[in-house]
Amino acid sequence: MKNGKTIVTLMFVIVCCMIAACGKEEKTPENSDSYVTSFYSPDEAIQSISVREGKLYYSTSEGEVYQFEPGEDAKPEKLNLKNSDVTGFDWATLQPDGKGKQYLFYAIGEKTYLAGYDENGELLFCNDISEYIAITEVSDTTVDGEGHLFAIVGSGQVAVFDTDGSYRMTVEATGGELIDGIADDGSGTVYVSCQTLGGGTDSAIRELSFTDGLQEKAYDNFVAGTEFVAFGQKGFLTQGINSLYYYDRENRTQEQLFAWMNLGIDAAQVQQFGVLEDGRIAVFLKDNTDDAVGEIAVLQKVSVSEETQKEVLTVGTFSASTNLEYAVSRFNRQSEDYRVEVREYYDELMAGEDDISDAYTALDMDIVSGDCPDILNLRYEDLKKYASKGLLENLAPYVKNSEMNFPANVTEAYTFGENLVALPNTVQVHTLVGSTSELEGMTGWNLEEMMKFAERHPDETVFDMSAQQMLSLCLTFEISQFVDWENHTCHFTDDAFYRILAFCSQFHGDSGAGSSIWNIEDHDALVYEVDINQAEDVNLLQQLLKTKGITFIGFPNENGASGNLLDATEDSYSIASKSQNKDAAWAFLQELYENVPAKSFRTTLGNGFPAEKQSLETFFAYATETDAYDEFGNRRFPFSVTMSREGQNYCFYVPLPEEIEQLTDLLESAGTERNSDEQILKIIEEEAAVCFDGQKTPEQTAELIESRVANYLAEQE
Repeated sequence: MKNGKTIVTLMFVIVCCMIAACGKEEKTPENSDSYVTSFYSPDEAIQSISVREGKLYYSTSEGEVYQFEPGEDAKPEKLNLKNSDVTGFDWATLQPDGKGKQYLFYAIGEKTYLAGYDENGELLFCNDISEYIAITEVSDTTVDGEGHLFAIVGSGQVAVFDTDGSYRMTVEATGGELIDGIADDGSGTVYVSCQTLGGGTDSAIRELSFTDGLQEKAYDNFVAGTEFVAFGQKGFLTQGINSLYYYDRENRTQEQLFAWMNLGIDAAQVQQFGVLEDGRIAVFLKDNTDDAVGEIAVLQKVSVSEETQKEVLTVGTFSASTNLEYAVSRFNRQSEDYRVEVREYYDELMAGEDDISDAYTALDMDIVSGDCPDILNLRYEDLKKYASKGLLENLAPYVKNSEMNFPANVTEAYTFGENLVALPNTVQVHTLVGSTSELEGMTGWNLEEMMKFAERHPDETVFDMSAQQMLSLCLTFEISQFVDWENHTCHFTDDAFYRILAFCSQFHGDSGAGSSIWNIEDHDALVYEVDINQAEDVNLLQQLLKTKGITFIGFPNENGASGNLLDATEDSYSIASKSQNKDAAWAFLQELYENVPAKSFRTTLGNGFPAEKQSLETFFAYATETDAYDEFGNRRFPFSVTMSREGQNYCFYVPLPEEIEQLTDLLESAGTERNSDEQILKIIEEEAAVCFDGQKTPEQTAELIESRVANYLAEQE
């Protein structure tokens, strides 16, 4: 077992420094505590951990179980569980009873077993429990004060066993709930986390008894996350999207403790965690790659005076993306001088839709105040506003003095005035696609050409979308035809806009259709609106459209070229002009842009393409590192990645060179409608809805739109 260096700290008051209802992070009081993170890398490949009675255990795929007490020069102790029949298992979960006995749930092949051992490791029993527990892994276990066993199995069920391993019953939640976590409070009482089915956020904690089953009494005001662990005798820990939360059973309150990334931990790697007897939190970390061995992180609370002081960089964001979490956790583990702390303004676990506008308001207030974060992740439509006020640093000199290289269309899209005010981490292309033959050889079109194409196919569905969606499509690159942004004037009362409204009013398709390429299978049309964000998309489109010839014709635009729209898939980052640590902020952004985790894209499909050129080349190299064809001339699909929909299988084949070339051309040709204004589009949408309902003519509608937009533009001067 190799000791990791203790390097990562986070300042906070336990259950005090929390996210407010609007999502704005409150300030940390002066008298605060810190967590210090230590990392331990075992010699063996960890399969799972168990923290029982405050002690840490881990099992390996070789059929071995170890007890480990994290600390300086600590070494794991192998448990001598004497069972000659076990030479290795597919999975295993250890459950001590707190009185010397050990219970082991494990699977070999098609069978699931429960074995019991005495304090000397002698086998007491080994029961085949396959009848009650399928070969799917037991997700969690616990014991009550009398040594009865409880195991979460299947889809939200709890299998209950007596002390001799005999099966007693299976418990299910009722009333629209699903059991997703189980823990004992240290005094012998077992509790389960019951998540509300159907997308609800309200969940409950209930007692579970060996004799009486699931109790009706519930502890409410609880939002279930992943994992459910007792924390003392009055509370529980649960994991949200990227943070750890504490629920106080006595007061029935739930609050955020910290974000994993601020402690040097990538939330995507958190598999399990538990609380040791001295209050430290042990966390099992493992990524999704086949060769990952895993490691153990241990979080220990210390006073502020004991922590290693580092300069703090803050990142302000609506909510943290997976790529940001990866970069922050990596930076915090490596940097000796700085620590990045992410200030999320919206808590995805605890907050609701009503809190979204409050979160953006809180972010805006911090930007214009003296509490502005060093680094900002902003919506594209907000960049111009903040840039015009001089609140965003020019990134061009930083890029020039680095080894990074961003494509011209990316830097142009994020340059306002003379300043490059932001750069995206990953990008995608939002476009229109169809069969080359169906599109009659066209590679791009203007608005009139697109409308005439639709009119030439009166008996076919050209676009399966609603009138509002069609209007948005028409104006993607054409809004500037009707708005003079420089002079703050507009002109919608002309034949061109009347024609657009009349054309769009003919569409009555599926208003719920989005831009995922998988919507193609659910609709029958000639042209589809899609997002291109992964290396396999060209071939997937060929499979979905059932043709090798596909054309990204794009949105209509004045030049009639292919109008592909470049979008940031997750984040684009700026450095605040008010930051006192601009160079350090740029050092972190370099980490973010240069170290996009290529493997995560293959295991978490659809995250987008790295915006920086070298990172993009690395990304494509990883996607094509396996030969595209096997020895029999068949296309390969790595990791057996397939998707089955409506009985049809689609394969994520290794991209061919010509497919990578097509994606590269698509990324390089994509542009951005820089003058789009969300409020103007909202006005157009509101008034057009009345026209599409037949209550007003296009002429009447255009007049109302022109009046409202003119007033809005005048207010902006």
